[in-house]
Amino acid sequence: MTIYRSITPVPSEPPKKQFWKRPVVWLVTIVVGAIGVYLTDVIRSFLEARGAPATELGERLAHPRPISIVDIKRVTNPELAGDFVVPAGVTDLATLDEALAAWRQSGTDPAGVLDRLGAVGVDRATWEITIEGLRSSPVEVVDMRPVLDGPCTEPTGGTALIENPSAGATDKIVLETEVDRPAPAFGVRDAEQKLQPFFTTKKITLPLGEKNVVMMAGHSDGRTCRWRVEVEYLADGGRDRMLIALPGDKPFQVTGAVDPKGYAWVYLDPLQGCDTQRVAGTEFAAMKQDLRNCP
Repeated sequence: MTIYRSITPVPSEPPKKQFWKRPVVWLVTIVVGAIGVYLTDVIRSFLEARGAPATELGERLAHPRPISIVDIKRVTNPELAGDFVVPAGVTDLATLDEALAAWRQSGTDPAGVLDRLGAVGVDRATWEITIEGLRSSPVEVVDMRPVLDGPCTEPTGGTALIENPSAGATDKIVLETEVDRPAPAFGVRDAEQKLQPFFTTKKITLPLGEKNVVMMAGHSDGRTCRWRVEVEYLADGGRDRMLIALPGDKPFQVTGAVDPKGYAWVYLDPLQGCDTQRVAGTEFAAMKQDLRNCP
């Protein structure tokens, strides 16, 4: 006998939809997109409400500070500088001899060597500071003031005094400050060579991407003073401050002169036409006593 059994086919599973065709995925995508648009509008409104157009967002993200210190260079030319003293402990006089000889003979700037040896300006120290604005709306520098590291101290001698007497006036505008006076401020010399405040009536404008050079000189009437420069500026819809210092966050510095015997060596003023470049401090003291310009 033949027995027939009925076989019921097992229904196959319906094909799965690709995940990106699922309604829930569409819904999530729409919600996330709406949130993104909403947050973008909120950020734009937040910035514009505070006077910062959305176009400045990239500038602020790229440069949190609206001012960049491009370069700080010691000034050595006699019109703007003065004598220098190399502090005690420096023994590399051969390098100093070579650098100063090149300076006297061919005008090669010795600033790099003086920086490396830690030289300090005597009575007057001058720097060239290059600053740049980093905002579409020009940054306005409305004040600059010295901020001393501490009280000024007595002057000190050192390894060598480098004579660099002034060669006359300059046409450049130099912001000068007497750092050893109470509440020192920056000013410029008038026709009578009196120091007049600068920022009470003027400001420095820094357009986007334009490099501006500020000449800064610090004076001391016989003492050693160390300071940084506080810059007050208007930018990003408000007023803020920043400090300028030498590389490595080292302060600017100026010192006073001491008795010639307080220097181990003295590099003579080349304009005197002496046959030798440097003499011992004791010899230099004897020259001054005898009113001689050369040994």
